[in-house]
Amino acid sequence: MIGLINDTHFDSYNTEASAGTLRDLKAVSYFAKNYGLDAIVANGDLNDGVQTLDRTILDISRAVTALKLSETPFFITQGNHDDNSGFARYENGYRVGQVLTSQAALNLRNQHHSAQQIMPKTSGPAFYGKYRVSNSQISLILLDTFDIPDSAVDGYFKRNYDEAPTGLQWTGILQNIRHSRSRIRQAQADWFSQTMATLAPEEQVIVFTHDSIRSAVTDDAVGGFWTYDWFANNQQGAYAQVSSTLAAHRNQVISVMNGHTHVDDWSHDDGINWITTTCDAPDRRKTGHGQRKTATNSAWDVLVINPTQRRLSRFRYGWRDAAGSESRLRFALFGDGTDNRVPGLHEKLNKLRPAALTRNAILYNQKSKQTRQRWRGFRSNFDY
Repeated sequence: MIGLINDTHFDSYNTEASAGTLRDLKAVSYFAKNYGLDAIVANGDLNDGVQTLDRTILDISRAVTALKLSETPFFITQGNHDDNSGFARYENGYRVGQVLTSQAALNLRNQHHSAQQIMPKTSGPAFYGKYRVSNSQISLILLDTFDIPDSAVDGYFKRNYDEAPTGLQWTGILQNIRHSRSRIRQAQADWFSQTMATLAPEEQVIVFTHDSIRSAVTDDAVGGFWTYDWFANNQQGAYAQVSSTLAAHRNQVISVMNGHTHVDDWSHDDGINWITTTCDAPDRRKTGHGQRKTATNSAWDVLVINPTQRRLSRFRYGWRDAAGSESRLRFALFGDGTDNRVPGLHEKLNKLRPAALTRNAILYNQKSKQTRQRWRGFRSNFDY
């Protein structure tokens, strides 16, 4: 059994709801300790990352301490908010001084020994790896969909990163800020390919990643079965290789779990279960139902895997999103429409549109005409 909590966006200094998610981290830990969970995964955006760095460091320490109460192996995937680059984006003129570096983030998370058990052998900090559940056929694989190096020029984020994009990309606009785009470096993709190729015959894996990797090999991120997401149109790096590796080993993949879009969603494609878990912070959900944090609007899961029956069951504690859609959604530049402090992307483009449109701008204009956010809602049982 695996405890799963997504997008807590813990922030002691923002709203009552964002501060209250710490109680849910403690609740998951209590459940793990007293009811025998094998592991806990906090699947990205553990903290909100829009405060000064000193406040963010304190919040991460509080969150990790809450998970440590479980006395259970726990793992934290990398989300776009976790490195405090949202503060740089919204408050600090894109300067890097308030961003949490990868090494500092690793040090904070490794206050518990189990966090180190998934680390692959790399030359620097990495937030991906594999953990084999003791006395089990099940392994957890955690991937980093914000696999972006700490780099800057004169105190600002490095511009004009020289890697060709695989989707929509606004060149020259702070491409190297984690809060703005999704990326998987070649080293991680190669590690994943090698890891999947060397699985034991009986081994079954469940993959955790904050951002979805569903739209990795197509320009069309809007479909009847998957939630629109700006990041899916802004993916860079070796996404196609990761997607191909998953498809090649689909018989040993239980599911791919992600968050980031703040709604419950799922699909079955390429022979794989793709499952999205909603946001634990109630005032950040697309299907909002009140700003206050209560015992009934938490949202975390216990995943029960039966490798003999090849079935994944998830038990939700708290809120479940129903199927739905949202039209005329305003997308903020480098965002997904959840932050209304930034003018809409259409307004930005109307002011900045060049005389000759680039291919990427043309692609966006085509997509924007059909943008409609859809989700299938919560589902509790999946065969694989």
